[in-house]
Amino acid sequence: MSKMQDFPNLPFSVFAHFVENNFSSHVSLATVLTVLFLMTENTDLLNLHARQKHKEFEDEQGRVSNSWIRAFARAVMHHLQDSTSTLFQSQNRPTTEAQHVDYLSYMLDDLATILKLTPHYNDRNELRFKVQPVSYKSIQAAAVVCPHAMYCCNGDCYPRSLQQITNIQDIPLVALIKGNTVYHDVPVLTGKCTACNTIYHADHEHTPAIHQKRYLNSACYLKAGHALWTDCEFSRTILSGVYNFHASASAYTQFWNDSNSNNTNSIQITCRQVWQLFVQESIWAVATAHNRDLKMPNNLDIKGVVKEAFAQLGNNGVVDIGIHHECSECSHPYKSSAGNVGQHNDPASVAGLDETNSDIPMVVVDGIVMGPTHCAYDNCTEELQNAHGGAFCIQHETAYGNVCRMQTCGNQRVAGTLACATHQGVWKKYKQDHNHAAYSGWIDENLPWQQRGPQPAARAHDNNEDDDDPPPHAHFFGSSKFYCVETVCAPCRVVIAWTKFDKSESPTCILNFLQSIFPTAESRPGYVCIDKACQVLRTAIANGTWRTIWKDTT
Repeated sequence: MSKMQDFPNLPFSVFAHFVENNFSSHVSLATVLTVLFLMTENTDLLNLHARQKHKEFEDEQGRVSNSWIRAFARAVMHHLQDSTSTLFQSQNRPTTEAQHVDYLSYMLDDLATILKLTPHYNDRNELRFKVQPVSYKSIQAAAVVCPHAMYCCNGDCYPRSLQQITNIQDIPLVALIKGNTVYHDVPVLTGKCTACNTIYHADHEHTPAIHQKRYLNSACYLKAGHALWTDCEFSRTILSGVYNFHASASAYTQFWNDSNSNNTNSIQITCRQVWQLFVQESIWAVATAHNRDLKMPNNLDIKGVVKEAFAQLGNNGVVDIGIHHECSECSHPYKSSAGNVGQHNDPASVAGLDETNSDIPMVVVDGIVMGPTHCAYDNCTEELQNAHGGAFCIQHETAYGNVCRMQTCGNQRVAGTLACATHQGVWKKYKQDHNHAAYSGWIDENLPWQQRGPQPAARAHDNNEDDDDPPPHAHFFGSSKFYCVETVCAPCRVVIAWTKFDKSESPTCILNFLQSIFPTAESRPGYVCIDKACQVLRTAIANGTWRTIWKDTT
């Protein structure tokens, strides 16, 4: 990273004297500051101008109004547009564009001199050092994290002013990331309405008597950790990176830390902080689309926040934005014949579709075999109490207690194991087949020196019958897995809905899933594209749902 020089530290009276003697009396503060920062942002151009201005060889022409400073003057005029006229006093106001450029060139040269943005030469006319990039650290703003609301917004209260209630000695000082800029020792302030006792924070509000917090869609800052806050621009960057680059929280953490490692004012963030911001920004985006502020119990960890948010906003896996999505790629005009499939004299090439002039939508159904875990108990799909090696949800973990985990055994298990004395052989075999040495780095890859335990029978993807359920568990030593995550998407890849299939991707499960997404005739698509369409259609005809639900619409 190149060396930087301090921001110009001349007395304000000197700068004010220059402005008064050169600029119009009607010049605005915004215009003056714009010119100042245009100077500090273009130090390389000022070096080029100063070198051409400074004659060192016989064939050189030392000109003040050279091509570099004139090009800079044109750039300033283009940036200021109509405000350019306020840079000139009425008695010296130019009339032509050439005069504008010429006058402004000399003015910018004089301004560079008083700002000391010129290279330094010694008495022997030798260059000592050139102008370095300017650091803005000395003029960086002092940020404060405080509530966004300026008065009480409780519907049962009046719009009273808020009192700052944090004691001076208790005000926390945190790091704040705004965009790509890091602010240190930022105070976090809290407000309170003295009438209704509602407490206002920067990202949420709550009333002590209710023991709930209300996450605000209008929040400007999000809390990422004990001593770290960020603005919404930074959290949106995380959300965009995760979705557009398929980045994990760990990958984005490494990217941010590596990208800012040369910045002495930056900080190192952790994977947990990135995940916290990803969750909060995702919840904020969905809640904003629903036009509602989320209310959650106090003191929830991030896992509890996700679970509660899905319960309130998840809509059983149906994405509201996706279900109402329309575009030219997903809907096409109706055709009475479809290539080589239909007959030219057939008013509807698809059975059940009457002739119409409206656009016909299509959805794509597919399953992703990724196997998220759940409770191993029969027909229980609750989340595990311990995702790192546990087998039961909290209810069945308590119910089984110290009992042997074999399916039909009720004996007490041996300490330090999950089996009784009778079934220790089965337990040891399970541990041997599931230790680190038995697993390879890639799925379905088995190296010659690795042990190969018994593998479950492969389950067919395109089963013809609804009998593709896995065999019952012989024991509950390990957790169970969902068979797949089933998705319904538009042809343009917009997600409409998703769910998890526990035991198989059977036609019956698919039909039930589609019926839950499209409950009315008006909501159903004209076409459903799926890799096992024949089996699904046959099952629909066999169980009667084709005649009662799908025939007239799909």
